[in-house]
Amino acid sequence: MAVSQSDKHSKSKLCQVLGIGRSSYYYCTQKRPEGRLKQENNQLRQEIIRIYHEQDGVYGAPKIREELLNLQLPFKVSEKRVQRIMRSLGLRSVVIKKYKPYKTDAVYNGGENLLKRDFKASKRNNKWVSDITYSTPS
Repeated sequence: MAVSQSDKHSKSKLCQVLGIGRSSYYYCTQKRPEGRLKQENNQLRQEIIRIYHEQDGVYGAPKIREELLNLQLPFKVSEKRVQRIMRSLGLRSVVIKKYKPYKTDAVYNGGENLLKRDFKASKRNNKWVSDITYSTPS
């Protein structure tokens, strides 16, 4: 509020009305340089976006970190840091399912029907029946 009214009124009068010191006013309105960590994160953001788009969005945090390590940046880059920055930028890797081969000709075609649907046995352990069901995981 004091900043928007500083064109119309003197700064010392505004500070007096608001009950703050002039040094506090100038401290709040002055531009301070960005911190080291913020500068590093901004540089990392640019590099992460560049690498992500070069790889068509396929790379995730581990591979992007490897690429950043190859650039030999003057600061440390951890996988968690890359994950955090990617999450803040809304970048996600494309997950491609691995191909799982299976043989279709290995399916059991059936055997000889020895019982001919006669399941009654004259004595114990004379006729045994089992069922083999093939199922593929989805």
